[in-house]
Amino acid sequence: MTGRAEGDVLRAWREQKGLTQKDLASKAGIHFSSIGAYERGKRRAGDSELARICAALDVEPFRLCLDLARARADQLEPMVAEVRSKSGQAPLSDGRLAELEWACGIVLHALQEIIIYFVARRR
Repeated sequence: MTGRAEGDVLRAWREQKGLTQKDLASKAGIHFSSIGAYERGKRRAGDSELARICAALDVEPFRLCLDLARARADQLEPMVAEVRSKSGQAPLSDGRLAELEWACGIVLHALQEIIIYFVARRR
């Protein structure tokens, strides 16, 4: 699976802030070709890259993670339906299983970021 949905979210945030890929890359300390690859879904940003991108965009990480989870939600339901339909049949291919795990991971990560954010605000 490509990270196209994630890339679309990153592009939307960057454009909302009025930045070019080069501007964002410079502010985040990431090579501009990496920003382009993330936005096209050719590569996925790791946690440290996402943290630097969030800082450069002046966006709370939980907000970006929530948008990423929303972007993946549209693709998650068909995968869950596929798993249900194959109960007792041949297992999912490794690629489809990896997609389902990735989508669930995005949702879980978003929830964790939201909890961390609100716990920190209560202190």
